[in-house]
Amino acid sequence: MLASDPQGDPFAVVEQVIVRIPRPEHDPVFSRALGQFVRHVGARDVLELGTGHGGSACWLATGLRLNGGGTLTTIDRDTAPAVTPLLESAGVADLTRIVRTPRSYTSALMHLIQANTTGDRCNPQFDLCFVDGAHNWDTDGFAFFLVEKLLRPGGWLVFDDLDWSYATSLHLSPVDAEVARLMSPEEQSTRQVRDVFELLVRQHPGFDVVRQFRFHGWARKAGPQDSTDASRLIDELEAAGELVGFQNGAQTEPSLTAPAGPWSQSPSGGRRPISR
Repeated sequence: MLASDPQGDPFAVVEQVIVRIPRPEHDPVFSRALGQFVRHVGARDVLELGTGHGGSACWLATGLRLNGGGTLTTIDRDTAPAVTPLLESAGVADLTRIVRTPRSYTSALMHLIQANTTGDRCNPQFDLCFVDGAHNWDTDGFAFFLVEKLLRPGGWLVFDDLDWSYATSLHLSPVDAEVARLMSPEEQSTRQVRDVFELLVRQHPGFDVVRQFRFHGWARKAGPQDSTDASRLIDELEAAGELVGFQNGAQTEPSLTAPAGPWSQSPSGGRRPISR
């Protein structure tokens, strides 16, 4: 059943729907920011790696709806929860293509590259990719290079959970618990998504804008479009999220208590993200 929307705001519909998702499985503050960003940059084709319970998919697809339509391709393992009822309630099921894979989204990305390759060249298909899935170096490091081939010039890549580690997670799925069991203690305690972002994304010559925050990393594949407005919006959305103080659906301390690692101090004493 489609949720009601007395004020005519599609994002308000999503707010009503996501209350069904158990915390901390969904971060409504950042996910709404993603939907707003999709709307702002005029994206029409969005890729999500890690569907989870479908919360972020609702926000991303709603951003597409506000742009007049498009397609969200969201990929997860075939053991992931069913999300079609949630998408239908949010009114975005018609904009969403759900892809399930037995083991890893890297195999689904291979199929996407194959389907969009002509001659010796992959034709890029996506304006934005949101990565919030495996959270490990092996999968997400490889996925980054595959996504780069599928991302259009000027397209954006967003990583969630830069601070996440297997050792500190309280909600490992059976599959992830088995992956963690095979890791050394050092690997389990390493923030592997952060390593992917700092050692692969930031150093890649094909990305001309890189914005790193406490929990999230944003990068733009080099393109002819001016990125000033989009970069400014990223800063505003991240600042608003820090003020609210939510991360992964659980309340956290505001950014004033965040470690200085990915931040530099502004002349006014506030915090600025490192950028390139």
